Amino acid sequence: MNNLFNQSYKDFINQFLEKGYTATSFDALNLKEDNQLILRHDIDFDVYAAYQIAKIENELNVKSTFFFLLRGDFYNLLNDDSYNLINKIKSFGHDITLHYDMSIYNNSKRELQNEIKIFEQFFNIKISIISIHRPSKEFLSNPNNYFKVTNTYENKFFKDTAYFADSGGRFRYGDPLDSEEFFSKKNIQLVIHPIWWVSNFNSVDETLNELINKRSSNMRSLLQKNCKTFR
Repeated sequence: MNNLFNQSYKDFINQFLEKGYTATSFDALNLKEDNQLILRHDIDFDVYAAYQIAKIENELNVKSTFFFLLRGDFYNLLNDDSYNLINKIKSFGHDITLHYDMSIYNNSKRELQNEIKIFEQFFNIKISIISIHRPSKEFLSNPNNYFKVTNTYENKFFKDTAYFADSGGRFRYGDPLDSEEFFSKKNIQLVIHPIWWVSNFNSVDETLNELINKRSSNMRSLLQKNCKTFR
């Protein structure tokens, strides 16, 4: 089941619920208990895909945490469309917070505080946890207390809790539903990138090409709207 495509996300999550798992937040994780599922969504490409996943989880009465890039290359977090979608996700009861790309800064610890301040002010929240986009080897060698704010790679979430991620369109650490941790009902941090689960296609390339085509169409519409001489 390592191929994510053509799977129903709703059916996938239902298998955890049927196993007795309870979706919990990073803040609420209790290592003295089992059967806890932390659902983490790193939004690298598409805010609308995040919204689609958030709606499915809302139907299942499942809460998760969505991490958004403030300075990502693929979407503008602060434009009206993204702002409205993210607030809809927030209205479902999901946590929204920062996906931090430390690789773009010379002083990532200092600049993190600036990104947190902007995110908190714009979305009227208090950030208690972040996830790291493209983490450095230095960071991964000692993620505990690396920043002043908690991050998802700290031992509590990454070592003391089983970790599975669908990075790149496949489960690189094995399919969680086939894992010993799942059968034993151990705590799991499950990283889901929504774009892979809302696609109508059968591969990573086809899914990303669909995204490119949509962006191209949107760009044409924006140019027609904002530039009278464009045809």
